[in-house]
Amino acid sequence: AAIDYSLTGDSILVHPGTYVENIDFKGKNIILGSLFITTQDTSYIGSTIIDGNELGSVVTFQNEETLSAKLSGFTIQNGSADNGGGIFVQGSSPTLTYLLVKDNQALEGGGLYIHSSAPLLENLTISSNVSYARGGGMMAWQDSYLTMKNSLIRDNSAATWGGGGWLNQGTYQKVKFISNNGTRGGGFGTEAIPEFINCLVRGNTAEQGGGIFAKGADMKMIHTTIGANSASIGDGLWSEGSSKIYLINSIMANGGTDEIYDSGSGFFNTYVYSSILQNNPNSVTLSSTGNLTMYTGSLSSDPLFVDADIGNLSLSGFSPAIGGGSETVTISGNIIASPTTDIDSSPRSVPTGSNPDMGAYENPRPSQRPKAGIVADGLGS
Repeated sequence: AAIDYSLTGDSILVHPGTYVENIDFKGKNIILGSLFITTQDTSYIGSTIIDGNELGSVVTFQNEETLSAKLSGFTIQNGSADNGGGIFVQGSSPTLTYLLVKDNQALEGGGLYIHSSAPLLENLTISSNVSYARGGGMMAWQDSYLTMKNSLIRDNSAATWGGGGWLNQGTYQKVKFISNNGTRGGGFGTEAIPEFINCLVRGNTAEQGGGIFAKGADMKMIHTTIGANSASIGDGLWSEGSSKIYLINSIMANGGTDEIYDSGSGFFNTYVYSSILQNNPNSVTLSSTGNLTMYTGSLSSDPLFVDADIGNLSLSGFSPAIGGGSETVTISGNIIASPTTDIDSSPRSVPTGSNPDMGAYENPRPSQRPKAGIVADGLGS
C-alpha cells in the first residue's frame, strides 16, 4: 500500500516484522528499506522479512525502474513463480543491496530472475533456493548486464544447469559460489562474456562441471580461485561449444585429476597467465578442436591451500602461488591490472612492492616459505 501512494524520490522505511505479501515497484524509482538503511545495523536484515507465501515472485521490477529504485535491508523468502521466486527483474535496472534471498523456488531463477536488465547487486546472500530448470540461485540472460559485488551464493540447486546461477555478461567482484549443485555447472554456468575478479568457486557439485559449465562462453577469471569442486566429469570446468577461458593470476585446483573437460562440440581455447592449473596436462581433457596455452609464469603445482578438506582455500605459507602473480597482464593490447585488494578486502600486494599472489586470497608473505630439508654445513665428514 505504501508503494501505491509513493512518488518518485520517496523513501519508505519498514520496521522489523514478517510481511506476507508480494510487492511490485510499479515503475516508481523509490527507496524501500528496513531500518538497516538508517542505522547500518545488519540485524535488521534478518528481522525484516517479506514472505511471498508461495503466491508468486516476492518482489517485482518490470516497468523500467532505474538504479534509483532501491531495495535494501530485507530477507526475501518463500516465493514461488515460473521465473524468479524471490525477485523478478525484467526490462529494469534496480539497485539491490544487503538482502538475504532464501528458500524461494521457480522454474528458472529460484532466487532471482533477471531478463534484459542491468541491475546493481551488492552485499547479497542468495541461499537455499531451488530451480526446476536453470539457475538455482539466480538466472540472468537475454542481454542483461550485471554488476555484482561482495556477495555470497551458496547451497542453491538447479535441476539442470547452473546450481549457483546461470549468468550473463557483466562484472562479478568478490562473489563466492559455495556448495551449490546442478546437473551442469554446480557453481555456475554461462554462455555469455562475464568477468570474474577476486571470486571463489568452492565445494560445488554436478554431473558435468563441478565448478563451472561454459557453453560457448568467453570469460575472464582474474584472481579467482576454483577449488574443491567435484563432478563425474570435469571437477573444475566442463565446456560445450566454442568457449574461451582466460585464467589470469588465478588458481584451478580441484584435486588435480580432472580439472577441465572439453566435450568437443566446438573450438575450445584456454589461456593461462600467471596462474596454477593443477597437474596440467594430465588433468585436462581436450578434444581434437581444443587448445590450452600455458604462458610464462604459470604452474601445474599443487597450490597448497591451508585446508581444502574443510573449505579453507587461502594460501598456506608454503604455497607456490605466493608472489607468483603479475601486476599486469596484456591480452590483445588490453592491460589487465591486479586489483589493490583481495576477496576479503585485504591489501594486495603484500608487502608493498612484491608481486601479487595467485588466486583470490593474498598471503602476507612476499614469497613461499621453504620446505624443511637437509641443510649442508659445509664441513667434511
